[in-house]
Amino acid sequence: MHIEPAYREVTLVEFNCTASLDESHANIKGYYKKESESSFSEIEGSTSVIERNLSHCFVKVLWKPSTPFTADTSFHNADLKCELVDWPLVQRTKKISVQNADVAFETYKLESSIGSQVSVKCFARNTNSIKSVLIQKIENPLSTTVANVTLPDMTYHNDGITVSYSNNSLTLTFTSLTCSDDGQYTCIVIKEDESQIESPAYLRVQIKNPPKHEAVAFILNPDIKENKYDTNNVHTCSGDVGYPSGLGYLSLKFTDPTTNASFTYDKMTVTEDMKIALDSPLKFKLSLSSGLSIIIVEDDEPDIVNCTRKKEIKFLLQATRDWNKAKIRCRVVSETNEVNFTSVEKDMYVIPDAVCDGSNGSDIYVPHEKIDQCRTYIRCFNYKPTGQICGPQLCFDHQKKYCDWCTAVACESEMSPTTEEQITTTYSTPVVPEIQCPLLSCNPTSVFEMETGNIVCVLNTSMSYDNITVMKNDQAIMTVYPNGTNYYYFDNIEKYESTVGPSFTFGIKNVSCSDKDEYIFTVDVGDGERCSKAASLDIKTKPGKPTLVVDYSWTEGTNKGTHYCIGDVGNPPGTMTLEIKNGESGNFTSFSPSTQRSSNRMENCTYKAKLSFSIDFKTNNITGHYIRCVAASYQQTSGSPFYSDEIRISPLPENTCFEDGTKPYPGECTKYISCSNNITHVSQCGAGFCFSATTCIVLNCDNICTT
Repeated sequence: MHIEPAYREVTLVEFNCTASLDESHANIKGYYKKESESSFSEIEGSTSVIERNLSHCFVKVLWKPSTPFTADTSFHNADLKCELVDWPLVQRTKKISVQNADVAFETYKLESSIGSQVSVKCFARNTNSIKSVLIQKIENPLSTTVANVTLPDMTYHNDGITVSYSNNSLTLTFTSLTCSDDGQYTCIVIKEDESQIESPAYLRVQIKNPPKHEAVAFILNPDIKENKYDTNNVHTCSGDVGYPSGLGYLSLKFTDPTTNASFTYDKMTVTEDMKIALDSPLKFKLSLSSGLSIIIVEDDEPDIVNCTRKKEIKFLLQATRDWNKAKIRCRVVSETNEVNFTSVEKDMYVIPDAVCDGSNGSDIYVPHEKIDQCRTYIRCFNYKPTGQICGPQLCFDHQKKYCDWCTAVACESEMSPTTEEQITTTYSTPVVPEIQCPLLSCNPTSVFEMETGNIVCVLNTSMSYDNITVMKNDQAIMTVYPNGTNYYYFDNIEKYESTVGPSFTFGIKNVSCSDKDEYIFTVDVGDGERCSKAASLDIKTKPGKPTLVVDYSWTEGTNKGTHYCIGDVGNPPGTMTLEIKNGESGNFTSFSPSTQRSSNRMENCTYKAKLSFSIDFKTNNITGHYIRCVAASYQQTSGSPFYSDEIRISPLPENTCFEDGTKPYPGECTKYISCSNNITHVSQCGAGFCFSATTCIVLNCDNICTT
């Protein structure tokens, strides 16, 4: 049994056990028993062979815990034991002692839900001449004082936090936990001589917010073609999976329509070797069963907002007709089972290749197999089918060949549902629509914000029409007459414009994110007959100036600290990268740290990028260089790329915290360093204040600092 006999409070207990014996009995288990307990508890761990070919056909095995555990004061005089599973009388036991820290929390993790009241004590042991006790929240690279008791005062109140002090013990109480309380805290005792003693580890206040018992948002695109997938037709499943990670996850369950066998896609069932990598913007492809594959567009770590984790899976489907009318269930699953009331189940309809065989290449519409009051339909164009769905409160009228108010549609096509066989026979000689639409096509467009977005529709100039009405989200925007006269709804005259000639152009001035949508152009051809075309407007955005945030506890000879660049990279998304230069006069060149992670999220029609990285000063000799972030668009635009402010790379010396105490930060009067047990913590003075190198307290900048 290999273990140290004594530990300081909150240090990790690292131990293992070895034995030499025949391999068939090579199984060891570890246990602990605290002084206050009467029986041993098992420590989760594993046994592995580390040496073979010993004499007598023995092997040498090693047992070690899965994770080291922390020695808090409850482990003082605890017994640790290793024993052979097959021979429990063969065992070794050792006792450990835990030395109290002068300043320490009674526990180093508080877990509770929002709105609950929780308390924790900070003990000041073996400490005399106490001037004040502080509780600070660690918010890298800075920290914030949340409570400060200056003796002889015994209480403190501030924004949901109550502090009381008695008998060298400070009690911190969160009267009603909020999401902003989530994080790490330290306890600092300041003595009369201004020296400081800090707790040896941080208190972790962990908000637990289990997944909500509410249905996920599940959108299944109607355009699922036989054994094909279209990158534009994305399906989405999103829901609350709880906070922090580990409380829940999204799961997609597919049920075979013939055998009722089920196949699952989620993080617990899919392994890396099952994934087939694909080119961007797709992530990977996964075969779930014969004839069914899922293509993942996005399945990243969820965004965290107000202590909730919203997870979204964006995916495509490639399926044969054998999977027609299969059931897909999207749900939130916890550690044990499905979270109640979260699941949403939908039927998957696979459009057969043969559905457009008899269209002669014409633009025709045929019924969809889905029974939903004719909201879903199939459009055949150039022999290619496309599954489509009408907007809210609209249904497809197969006589008029366009979406109309459901109250005005007689949904005859659903009186006898269309099967694959019926599709190929019923539509082998389709009837060309009686209405010849003056609008031949309307072309989608994309423009930058604040520019004018023009959607151009090609007109059949040999045909006459009464007017063209433009709609968005079932709301009429304007009606345009052949002579160029415009009628505006809701006083939109300053926002929209149009021109009529060989083509019809609809213009949107000073476009913003709210203008991103699909626009419907409905032509009134007279005698109550109408036809429609649709086109979408997409918004492009340019990058902006990024922000570089540095963890100033970076230290020579280490890769300590996580730094990050954050900012807009435009839409379509550009890149966030790093550049460095040597000294004041050098040129910036690209810099790629060995440890970095990037992520993008869409917000208000632009992509927000975050590039997190650390610098390994063991391998990167870049002290004294300057570093900056670069936000560049996907293609060259005016003003691109954009650069953050430059920061000089000046890591702390390796021996900065060789002794406990508080000291100034080199070259930065507004920062100071707190050292405890060789742990470096950098803090920021309040606005307008600087740190005094002579008195080790925060004073007015004008008195002590000229930097």
